Amino acid sequence: MQLRHLRYFIAVVDTGSVSAASRLLRIAQPALSTRITELEQELGFRLLTRGPAGSAVTSAGEAFAVEVRHILGRLEAAQAEAARIADSSREPLRVGVVRSASHLEFIHRAFRDFANLGTECQVNRLAMNAGQLTAAFERGDLDLMITYEEVANLDAAAVTPIHVEQLVVAIPSDEPMARKQEIDITDLAAAPLVLSPRASYPRLYDSLMAAFANVRSTPHLAGYADSDETFEMVRSGVACTVVASSTALRPDFQNVVLRPVSDMLLPVRLVLAWHPQSPGAALLARTFQGRIRDHQRALDCSGLDYAYGIEHPMAQRWDRARTAWINRPVANAAAARQ
Repeated sequence: MQLRHLRYFIAVVDTGSVSAASRLLRIAQPALSTRITELEQELGFRLLTRGPAGSAVTSAGEAFAVEVRHILGRLEAAQAEAARIADSSREPLRVGVVRSASHLEFIHRAFRDFANLGTECQVNRLAMNAGQLTAAFERGDLDLMITYEEVANLDAAAVTPIHVEQLVVAIPSDEPMARKQEIDITDLAAAPLVLSPRASYPRLYDSLMAAFANVRSTPHLAGYADSDETFEMVRSGVACTVVASSTALRPDFQNVVLRPVSDMLLPVRLVLAWHPQSPGAALLARTFQGRIRDHQRALDCSGLDYAYGIEHPMAQRWDRARTAWINRPVANAAAARQ
């Protein structure tokens, strides 16, 4: 059975006769009749009754036509989708990665996997801070991004969680506070603190300020800078800052120690987000998802505590803490934003 047999049959049904269908299809009437007969012989039942007044569709033929229309419709949809993907594969994919996570090994492996698919799709990778990522993604300037869920508006995005980690304090290694294995919020308030501007991480910035406000403490803010610059200031011994715990994996992680803050458990969730209407982004996301599963298993078996796979009990505990912190009432709302 060939597709042309099905299309010829539907043309006869739509036009009401073999002769009208032959004119529509621009093939000879005897040739069209032969094709319909071949289809009937393969099916084992009559699709048309033939008589002096012309041809009529049998009841079996009517039932068959309903299913054939469905098959042809699905085929046309598949062709259209394939053509859309083929067209999109010629467009470069624009991918943004939050700077604090750009060093994670599974990200580089996923990009290599995608390159090995042979799609001939160019991938333009950009490292940005979270505020820049969110703005670019909302404008449609990025097809896919890796960022922290707490700092992005992901309502219109397809999202896959990567892992859960927590915010910790990065301290110059020669700072006296670095000798403590755990510090509290009052210790942090006494140290010079440099942060990224609120616009880069508004929800996290507000949660941090709320932590100080809730213990009636005021941070010693030494200034604001981009996230990469704040880390350099810590390495240079100028100030402390707040970072995601996976910062410990940075290749330039020297002269810095990371410490949790005992009364400021603030976990964050790293996610992969993409525009679902972009077939190229969806294909890249599927490539990433395999590496994300490997990444989560490796985290859960590693014994490292900088992050946990999503299904790990500790990750679920951190997720509950994360929700509580985000929804935590602020003792002084004005102070939390100063």
